[in-house]
Amino acid sequence: MQKKIWLTAIALFMSFAAAAESYQQQHKLGPGDVVSISVYGEPELSKEATIDKIGVIDFPFIGEVLALGATTEQLQQKVDRGLRGDYLVDPEVTVAMVRYRPYYVNGEVRKPSAYPYTPGTTVIKAITLAGGYTQRAAKDKVLIQREGQDNVYRARPDTAVRPGDVLTIKESLF
Repeated sequence: MQKKIWLTAIALFMSFAAAAESYQQQHKLGPGDVVSISVYGEPELSKEATIDKIGVIDFPFIGEVLALGATTEQLQQKVDRGLRGDYLVDPEVTVAMVRYRPYYVNGEVRKPSAYPYTPGTTVIKAITLAGGYTQRAAKDKVLIQREGQDNVYRARPDTAVRPGDVLTIKESLF
C-alpha cells in the first residue's frame, strides 16, 4: 500500500515538473522575469539577469541583449551568437528561468497585491493566495486582463493565469 502511495506521489511530482519545464520553453520573456545564463567553462560569464522595463538584459562582452518576447531558448541563441567568434570559438550557453514576473490580484479579495507566478496557477488558486473573496465579492464577476492586451474578459475558476496578468474581482451589488 505504501509503495503504491509513493509511486503515485512520484508520478504526480514528475508530471508537475514536466508541465513547468514545458511552460518555461514556451514562456515569452518580459520585464521583471529573472533568468540564469551559464556559459560552460566561463564562470565570469555566468550570471542571473533581471529583464529591465524595456525588455533588455546587459551581458558581459555583448552589451544589451533584447529579451522581450523571446523564449529562454531564443535568448540562449542570441547570447551564443553574441559570444561566438569575437570572444569564444564554440560557447555552450544555457538559459533557464529563475523567477517569473508577478501577476496581480485586486478588487474584492482579502489581500490584493502582486503575487509570484508559478506554472499551473489558475484563477481560483490566485484568489486563494490573495486570502480568498471578501463578503462583498461577486464570485461570478472575475475579470482578467492579459499582459500587453487591452481586452478584459470574464474568467472562470479554472482559467490559467500567466505572468503579468491582472485579475479584478468585482463587488456584488447585493
